[in-house]
Amino acid sequence: VDGHYENSTAAKAGLYANAQVIAPEWAESQGVIVSDTLLTGYGREDLVESILDAGVPTVWVAVSRGSSTSTSSSTFSALRSRLGSRISRVKPIAQKDSGFLTVWARDWSPLGALTEGGKVRLLDLNYYPSRPADDSMSRTLESAEGFERVSMPVYNEGGNFTNNSRGECLMTPRVTDANAAKAV
Repeated sequence: VDGHYENSTAAKAGLYANAQVIAPEWAESQGVIVSDTLLTGYGREDLVESILDAGVPTVWVAVSRGSSTSTSSSTFSALRSRLGSRISRVKPIAQKDSGFLTVWARDWSPLGALTEGGKVRLLDLNYYPSRPADDSMSRTLESAEGFERVSMPVYNEGGNFTNNSRGECLMTPRVTDANAAKAV
């Protein structure tokens, strides 16, 4: 697929068929990914607080490459004030590629999946080729947190795909349309 970091194929991705379950959005989570733009551009520290209040143990904050990844930096000052000691549950992660991060982390974040043994696996879908910083979160989490990452030869904006706990999924035509030219 053009614009991504690997030469993933349907055959390579097929090796992982039925080897994990994608967690539904409403299920308990080990963590949530947000962009630093949520804080710096929108002042939504309340959203991060609500995520933690809901019992999510970790909030990963994707930080633009070259910016400070310390929660004691100015980027996190309002969040520190709001969270107090719970700031320890916030993990800034520097993006691997340069560029401005959009606030729409749900669109470019990997799909979290669990193997039968309970191991976290990241399904790395392709985002826009012109958005390398956004599209690098899976690779970033792979190296920073040690999650296994599977590169998928599919373009997807996260809001166009959802699933439930019965193995059913729903996607909009944007997913099929974006991938039609690559279908064989």
